[in-house]
Amino acid sequence: MSHIKGLSAVALMLTLGVGIMCGGDNCTRSHLDAPVVLTDSVLHRDIDAIGALDGLSVDVRAALSKVREGRGMSKTWWGVSLTAPADTVRVSLRFGNTDYGDILDRRIAMLTVERGGRKLADGEVEGFRLAGGDFNSLELSLADGTLSINGGGHRSRHLMDVALGDGFRPDGVEVWSVGALSVPVFAVEACRPPEDAFASGYTAEELAGRFGKSTDPIEGYWTYFDRENDPMYARPGGRYTLALVRKESDRAVGHEFVPVCYDIVYIDGAKTLGDKWKPLMLKGELRSTIFEGHYDLQWIDATFERMTDDIHATIDNASLLTLSFPMLKTTLRFSKIPGRVAIP
Repeated sequence: MSHIKGLSAVALMLTLGVGIMCGGDNCTRSHLDAPVVLTDSVLHRDIDAIGALDGLSVDVRAALSKVREGRGMSKTWWGVSLTAPADTVRVSLRFGNTDYGDILDRRIAMLTVERGGRKLADGEVEGFRLAGGDFNSLELSLADGTLSINGGGHRSRHLMDVALGDGFRPDGVEVWSVGALSVPVFAVEACRPPEDAFASGYTAEELAGRFGKSTDPIEGYWTYFDRENDPMYARPGGRYTLALVRKESDRAVGHEFVPVCYDIVYIDGAKTLGDKWKPLMLKGELRSTIFEGHYDLQWIDATFERMTDDIHATIDNASLLTLSFPMLKTTLRFSKIPGRVAIP
């Protein structure tokens, strides 16, 4: 909500490269629908992330209408603030002259970071366009208690890192101006920890009790058996142990065909982002089709992107689970762990 006030992975990861965070269902994104002009005012955006914050990215492109040369710093400037109920981090970008009227005079851009009115860092930065009407960018990212700032005119470059500590949890972002400021871009991406975004809601004790008395031969634990894949398209994110947990279908009983559905729950074995994958997170879903032993598949890949198209699964003799990703030229197989083993 905004307002103005005064390599893909199947288990997998494509070899073309992977962004570590801020992908998939654990992130919310927002942006301007149309350019905005601020005049000594503030554009506020709520951070739409519930609970813990795993990462925050802010991208702003803006231009001051007037930036007059003179002694010292200009009377117009702008910046970006991260706001919390009792705390604010303010990043300011201001232009000026070192020795106005002198032959050695230089035009400069100054970046200042303040927290609660206390200066944390400041310094001259390069790469900005310094005239009125020139567009510049500021890009802020907050992760693991560190604020990283990039920016520039024609291209973005790294400017500085500022340690804020793990206790700073903003709930809003603001673009503000002293003077008239045109803002065509104001984008915010907030990411929750994957263990929150993909929590299954199951406990180890619940699964142990459920599997101990289940009459469904498919319910239970399944472990990695083997694979066929072309490494030019994908590579395994780990040798997973999974649990299949039967759940109610979301289709009405009155339908001609009511599928049987299973949650796929991660237990162990992740290598790609192994520190992010925690036991009992969701890894996908199986939904039965009219063909016996054949299932529609939803899969959450190693980088937390959800996959649904052109993938499927089969189960043979309630003992061999095959996950097929034809477009990635990959097949993964899992074998049923016999007995009523308690995992984890």
